[in-house]
Amino acid sequence: MSATSKFLIAGLVAYFAYKWIVPSDTKELGSLKHASKSVKYYREDYWKESGYFDFPTGKTHYYYIGPKDGIRVVFVHGLGVPPPAMAEFLNQLAERGFRILTFETYGRGYSDSPGVVYNEDLFVDQLAMVALKSGWEKFNIIGFSLGGAITAGFVSRFPEHVEKIALVAPVGIMKENFRIVQSEHLAYNPGLLRALRSTILNFKFGGFANDFKMIEKSHQNKILGIWGSHDQSVPTELSSELQELMPSMRLVIKEGLGHEILLEDTPFSVNTIDSYFKE
Repeated sequence: MSATSKFLIAGLVAYFAYKWIVPSDTKELGSLKHASKSVKYYREDYWKESGYFDFPTGKTHYYYIGPKDGIRVVFVHGLGVPPPAMAEFLNQLAERGFRILTFETYGRGYSDSPGVVYNEDLFVDQLAMVALKSGWEKFNIIGFSLGGAITAGFVSRFPEHVEKIALVAPVGIMKENFRIVQSEHLAYNPGLLRALRSTILNFKFGGFANDFKMIEKSHQNKILGIWGSHDQSVPTELSSELQELMPSMRLVIKEGLGHEILLEDTPFSVNTIDSYFKE
């Protein structure tokens, strides 16, 4: 069998497998909430202060972590890694006196999986509504990977609400779409596969240069960039391009670490962000 034939067969198998798992591209597909009895670790109340914001596009599941009178921080997660997967980092940051608000983007975790196009506008709007619903007038923000681009889109539109920014290996200036295989809760969330596929196809992974430029103007000397020297998902060399767009950004590159820097060296990540936000 030729390589072309094998490729075509593999493509057909993948297509029908997707259609079997994801019966519709336009209907609400539910969330982990519909399989909560089967989920033992990724609980709806992973952190005690959790709940739902009800938005027109769908319900958004959120968590508050840390002391109520702490320094306010919003954390935006990556493509397919929900907040509980970053628990070690978030818990240690909360122990430093931060009040963290984080949420699951549409199609992830316990948030709804609406039958819409999963692009940057969807997620930036979701973040904006979360910020509005929280009642926080001003806060710091951390965006990891895909969350870095979502953060850039939000801050460029609503700079008056953000004090300091930490971008951890952010996408947004990539040359082409990339694929990150993440199956944390795929088995129990019928909307996750569709959300990941739609995000990869429709999110502008390289379309945020102007947003970063706007952030440089609105938040000069209030931007932190963190990268691992061995990041292959969002290549480390992109950090120099981001630096050109935001010359005042304080760039920290940690030797020997990859894309999951927040988990690979949690104490370093917490110390770096903690000291920067408290300056």
